[in-house]
Amino acid sequence: MRPLRLASLLLGLGLLTTPPPTAAQARSGAIKGIIVAVTNGDRRPLAGARISLIGTSHTSTTDARGTFHFADLDAGKYVIQAAAIGYSTMSSPLLLKEQETLDIEFEAQAEAVNLPELTVEERANHGPVDWIRRKSEGRGRYITRQQIEERHTSTVTDALRMVAGLRIECRGTMVCLVRMARAPRGCPPAYFMDGIPADQAIVWLTPIGEVEGIEVYSGPSETPPELESAQARCGVIALWTRPPPPRRPKEKKPKVVADTLNIKVRSPASDTISGHRFTIQQPSDWRRAR
Repeated sequence: MRPLRLASLLLGLGLLTTPPPTAAQARSGAIKGIIVAVTNGDRRPLAGARISLIGTSHTSTTDARGTFHFADLDAGKYVIQAAAIGYSTMSSPLLLKEQETLDIEFEAQAEAVNLPELTVEERANHGPVDWIRRKSEGRGRYITRQQIEERHTSTVTDALRMVAGLRIECRGTMVCLVRMARAPRGCPPAYFMDGIPADQAIVWLTPIGEVEGIEVYSGPSETPPELESAQARCGVIALWTRPPPPRRPKEKKPKVVADTLNIKVRSPASDTISGHRFTIQQPSDWRRAR
């Protein structure tokens, strides 16, 4: 019983206290929030939006209530970015203090997207004008439809393995992690689909048969202005899909009209002529014998 009495005495004197929090616990903070879609004054939670802290490996997707949460963050400066298909991309700088929880609310505005015009007159130059122009400039690395067919690639991942300087990690899922050789860890490239910012999952899940070409830029010095974004400092992967085949005009069939002819048939048994009336179907351009 002496150890118990001694502990009670030390506790009463304030000499026995709980251990102080560790340095990691003292520094850890959190960022949470919600994304609300605003349309004609109506507000509703936006599910499926992609949230990322630029320059880090922290990414999240909003749930059915439009909420997200990042925990165990070090104190410091962050840039948070929110992106969703059909809405304008939003970003904001943040200053997170030790043991602080920041509560963020984004209001997403619907964005009208102008799709680039497709050039399909000449089979030698597939793809939109921007793709053809940038490929001719040669600032990045390009994968054409011809290369895809010659290498018999089966997925977008296989096609990107043709590009030197790309580090691709696939861990049993269809969505892989890509990093440029010169980019820091936890800094993925920006993704575009037909000139529009896209989630990387959409790019990876695109069937290779629908891909017309792929552009790869390793950093800001190579990235063209129209593909620049906050995430583009870690590289850009832009995918172009194939235009649908032109529709063939249907062949016109001759119109069928009903015509009535009076035909006289000679009966071989009685050697008499009897009148019969027949209704036949014939094309309108047939000429009836008089």
